Amino acid sequence: MRNKRSVKIEKTFETGVPVVGGVAFDGEHVWFSDPANRAIARVDRSTGKVRSRLRGPVVGSGTAWDGKHLWQVGDGTIQCVDARGKVVRELPLPKVDGFVSGLGWDGEALWAGDYHGRRLLKLDPETGRVLRVLESDRFVTGITWIGDELWHAVYKAEDRPAEIRRVDEKTGRVLARLEVPCTISGMAYDGERLWCGDCDSGKLRAMRLASRKRRTSVKRTRRKRSTRAS
Repeated sequence: MRNKRSVKIEKTFETGVPVVGGVAFDGEHVWFSDPANRAIARVDRSTGKVRSRLRGPVVGSGTAWDGKHLWQVGDGTIQCVDARGKVVRELPLPKVDGFVSGLGWDGEALWAGDYHGRRLLKLDPETGRVLRVLESDRFVTGITWIGDELWHAVYKAEDRPAEIRRVDEKTGRVLARLEVPCTISGMAYDGERLWCGDCDSGKLRAMRLASRKRRTSVKRTRRKRSTRAS
């Protein structure tokens, strides 16, 4: 398997909430969804303290940033939310086996996790139409992009720990996998660290991926990627 890596937990923050759902990074701050308080919280990366909250949207287990807006899994919809917490667009949730878990943005499209269906779904951000389906062999949770690499987490099983996986965005083939000692409900990469939410403990963790090859971060916005074809 290519690109063997290890993961190191550098920081663990108590958020003061029972469940951390989705996680996103807006270029400066980390955001996480707080289902218990129906809010999306903005976090200072150096201290882990919550600086503000957007209240109002029904909050589920997936959060993403597209360069301008937050996207949030809600009750029956995926909501596009502005800086004031106002819902500016809604997409229908894709048909899944259970619930949507995890949300990511690749520069052009949304990616959602189908938890019980063990799938990753690429979605049109204008219509919500499913553009691509990738199969997995484990329950899918957080989704993020590290440069031009698609990564997602899988939930722990009775005989297997949770994992972070890099997969081929065309085929779903697993290219790298890392065992992690905690549950991961949402993930976001800030250019240096992978920020992970824990739906079991309410903690937010910053992890660093070690690699034989130094990686660079590609900022993913609403514009078409210029580094490669989709």
